[in-house]
Amino acid sequence: MTGPTYKQARILIVDDIPENLEIAGRILENSDYDVHIADSGEKALSLLEHVDFDLILLDIMMPGIDGFETCRRIKAREEFHRIPIIYLSAKVDIESVTRGFQCGAADYIRKPFNAMELLGRIRTHIDLKKTIEHLETITTIDYTTRLSNHKDMLEKITYETYRYERNHSPFALILCQIVNYAILKEHYSAPCQQQVLSEISTLLQSNIRKSDLPSRWRADAFMILFPDTGIQTAQLIAEKLDRRFNRQRFSCPEGEFSLKMRYGIAVYTPNMSVEDLIGQAEKLTV
Repeated sequence: MTGPTYKQARILIVDDIPENLEIAGRILENSDYDVHIADSGEKALSLLEHVDFDLILLDIMMPGIDGFETCRRIKAREEFHRIPIIYLSAKVDIESVTRGFQCGAADYIRKPFNAMELLGRIRTHIDLKKTIEHLETITTIDYTTRLSNHKDMLEKITYETYRYERNHSPFALILCQIVNYAILKEHYSAPCQQQVLSEISTLLQSNIRKSDLPSRWRADAFMILFPDTGIQTAQLIAEKLDRRFNRQRFSCPEGEFSLKMRYGIAVYTPNMSVEDLIGQAEKLTV
């Protein structure tokens, strides 16, 4: 795999002081980065809706929403979650540094910064981001939950349709969707979100059979494949999962809370396409 092309990397610098934007911007432009600037957290969030950035340099002390809140809002969006954020700040007390990492930052550089250190850390985090993106295109495992990912589950569902055509072995899907996922993303830190998703993964695996195949289907949902299973057994399993999940409490530094789950059940029938089968599960009837 070749390394990233730094000339094509887009970097967003967020700072309310024009001199800071000019200094950092000139250093990055001289290193052939595509530089964009924003003088507030609000403008940074607006730019993110229109431009795909490879990295963000973010000041902490700004009027309006500060750097901590800006970072938290960025990391709360699934489509922005992989963008590394580096704080550039004079606030280097342990409380500020800890809070910054809890909000989802990847690194922390003290102002006034050294140009060589800044460029070195930027290259490291862009390299890491591109490596992760490459691995995600070839791997079969979801990074956060360590379950099968969407791509791998699609292949397993397709295989089960072939197996059905050969020996008429029934199989079922259960889609488990976190109903209030938006609240988790909006009000809790990135480490908390990862912890919760990992705990849900463990809960699902401990309440299904060894032959069943759970996966992270999308940001807010898990898909479980049940080989050799008909509708009645699938319904019983969904009810069991629902009872167990309703008792589950999650605990993070932000507090203790619960989540709600809805379920969709689909059972394969002859000549059904994979798309129709998944569409049936997406109806979330339970």
